[in-house]
Amino acid sequence: MTNIDPEVLIENLRKERIVDAKKYLSQAYYLDQRIDAKIEQIENLRALAAKITAAITDMPFNHSQTHQAMSEAICKIIDLQNEIAVGPPILLPLNVR
Repeated sequence: MTNIDPEVLIENLRKERIVDAKKYLSQAYYLDQRIDAKIEQIENLRALAAKITAAITDMPFNHSQTHQAMSEAICKIIDLQNEIAVGPPILLPLNVR
């Protein structure tokens, strides 16, 4: 049986915990950035949906294009809101020793 210096053992455990904590915080930061990007995308889609209007003219026009663009924007907004509501994948737990 070899003698292991307790101070070396403690230092190694500290280093492992620091690495685990850094990985955990890195994951949290990445997920936060993804959520922020989705929120920004929702805001852009809402602004786009607000700008989609029907043109008032006596010329023949295919109104389904306007409705299709509006419905696509609304569906995308709902999808993004649901993704945010469900939440990000669970962060990997830290290995507490």
